[in-house]
Amino acid sequence: MFTRKKARSEVRFAWAGADSGASHRLEVALDPQFREVVHEQRLAGTEFTHGNLKAGRYYWRVSALRDQVEGSSSPVREFVVAQDADPPLLEIDAPAGPVAGASFVLRGRTEPDAPSTWRARRWRHGTRVSSS
Repeated sequence: MFTRKKARSEVRFAWAGADSGASHRLEVALDPQFREVVHEQRLAGTEFTHGNLKAGRYYWRVSALRDQVEGSSSPVREFVVAQDADPPLLEIDAPAGPVAGASFVLRGRTEPDAPSTWRARRWRHGTRVSSS
């Protein structure tokens, strides 16, 4: 049996930093006026990865903070998170029959850059291999 878990969408934000000692405020919103903010965070660095955005159109901006004083916001940037409903192609060259040994080689093909993790578990009726 082969199963695949749904992959999370990760979005990496990065920007040029302000003077040393400044922190930053990152805002992500559903609208360019930032009336519907979905994420706001103060950060010491100049990058952040968000791993839980749903499919949709988003806007983001960043501003510098020094001694509780916030500078002007960066220009608003737009991005889209798209959900690919079709899982990546996965073709397995399974052994022709039952495997007698404790280990075997499982070969196959998938789309370039498709994340894949393989697990083999022994159970009462044999070994089950799953991918995610």
